Amino acid sequence: IAHDKLSFDRLGEKNKFAVINIDDDILRNYNFNSRVVTCGITHKEADYVAENVRQDGIWLRMDISYKGKSVPIQINIPGEHNAYNAVLAFAMAKEWGLSDEEIQEGFMAYKSQGIRQNLCEVAGRVMYIDCFNISVDSIKSCLRTLDSIEVAPGSRKIAVLSGENALGEDAYPVNYEAGLTLGDYNADEFIFVGLPETALPEDYNYY
Repeated sequence: IAHDKLSFDRLGEKNKFAVINIDDDILRNYNFNSRVVTCGITHKEADYVAENVRQDGIWLRMDISYKGKSVPIQINIPGEHNAYNAVLAFAMAKEWGLSDEEIQEGFMAYKSQGIRQNLCEVAGRVMYIDCFNISVDSIKSCLRTLDSIEVAPGSRKIAVLSGENALGEDAYPVNYEAGLTLGDYNADEFIFVGLPETALPEDYNYY
């Protein structure tokens, strides 16, 4: 996947550049031919660093530090994992010459919709809808986001999840290990959608 996604570095024009997340081991250690602009949260040596990341109701807030400056950012979107998306977008916008104020206004105007990262109301219920390629990391990030959403007293949090079913014979151990972590999250009920029980191999040992 890295070889395919980084093909621009081999095939692009001479003035190309890369905006990368250096908290990712693969990207941090990749030998780029292009000029590199780095972003991160844990690696403070990055050109752009997201700091003080916190979920405040429906607002994701953070400060983005670069070149000795600190710019407060807020986005109407849940999920602290979106801090990476925000700092990468901020860095790209600065490369394109936008001012801090223009970037702040752009973030304020953003509203998710459809089936991706959409916090909406349906029939009097608040729903966080985020449907995309399933992986263990994506399941965990959605559950962390659900944890961050406040509900009224007496209300319940219900998580509807699918499993990672495109791994062949590895799907069962991967899903089982993911299931062991569900107790770490604050949901009142889990509803699972996926393969029927008859699809499980007879000789599979869960223990």
